[in-house]
This record gives sequence, structure tokens and C-alpha cells, in this order.
Amino acid sequence: MKHLFYLGMMLLLGFSACKKENQSEKVNDETFVLDGQTYSVSETREKLAKLTGVDKDELVFFRDSLAFTQEGTTSFLKIEMFIGELNKMKL
Repeated sequence: MKHLFYLGMMLLLGFSACKKENQSEKVNDETFVLDGQTYSVSETREKLAKLTGVDKDELVFFRDSLAFTQEGTTSFLKIEMFIGELNKMKL
């Protein structure tokens, strides 16, 4: 009986020691900060697509430059240039 108890305790300890997935990393991938405000990448993509007339699925986000580009092009749409207008828009 002691062996079953110890086995059960070892299993509980083993499963409780598993590392859980960090949810904050996912949030960081889906947001960006500009001028102290946090914005959603997907919402910004949708608004920018509506503003520019480009299909939202063609807009690719570049976190390091805080800009979007249309697939197949080399020009960037800097978010800071559009943020005033994007803040006024509703989806």
C-alpha cells in the first residue's frame, strides 16, 4: 500500500512540475505600443486595409519598424503616419 501511495505522490509531483505555456508571449505578438498606447495588430490591419483599399490578408506587419507592407511590394506603410486617422475609425 505504501508503494502505491509513493507512486501516486511521485506522479502528482511530476505532473505539477510541468511548465505551463506563457500566455503573455501570445499577447505581445498580437499587440504593439506606439506613443505609450497599446494597439491590436489585427484591428490596426483591418482599419488600415479599409483606409487604403488593400485586402487585409495582403498586409504584413513588421514589428521592428511598426509598419505594414502589402505582399509583393517593398514599400512600407508606417503606422505612426496613419494612427490619427486609424484612431477615429470604427470597424
